[in-house]
Amino acid sequence: MAGARVELELESQSAIAALREALQLLQEPQRLQRDIGEHLINSTRDRFRDERGPDGQAWQALSPRYLANKEPNPGKILQRSGHLARQISYQIQDGDLFVGTDRIYGATHQFGAKQGQFGKTSRGAPIPWGTIAARPFLGVSDSDADEIIELCRDHLKRRLS
Repeated sequence: MAGARVELELESQSAIAALREALQLLQEPQRLQRDIGEHLINSTRDRFRDERGPDGQAWQALSPRYLANKEPNPGKILQRSGHLARQISYQIQDGDLFVGTDRIYGATHQFGAKQGQFGKTSRGAPIPWGTIAARPFLGVSDSDADEIIELCRDHLKRRLS
C-alpha cells in the first residue's frame, strides 16, 4: 500500500473505547451533518431577515419599478410570499450534506438573470422581463465556518468523554 501508516498500541481500555467512538463518528457522520444542516438552514434564513449574502454584502435594492407593484411585504427583498426562505432545507446523501431550496426560482435569485435569458413568452415578451440582480442567500459565511468547526469539536468531545 502506498502512502503513510501509523500503528498504535494502546493498553488503556478507556483510550481504546474513546478512539473507537471517534472513528465511529467519522464513519457515521450523519448526526454531525444534521446539526450542521440545521445551523446552515437557520443561518440562511437569517440572511433573508438581514438582506445580506454569506459574504456579508448587502443585497442590491429593489428597483423602483418593481417596488411600485410589489405586494405584500413591499420593503422586503426576496420576501414577497416568504416561500423561498421557508423552503430552505438540507439533505444528506452518500455521505454529503446539501443545503438548498426546491423553489424553481431560487437559482435565479442566487445567481441573477439577464433580461430574456430564459427565452420569450408566446407573445414575444422576454423572460424575465427585466434583469434580476444576483442576491446570494446560500453559502457558508466565515461565522458559519467557525460554527461548523465548533460543532465538529463538540461532537468529538461528547464521543470522547
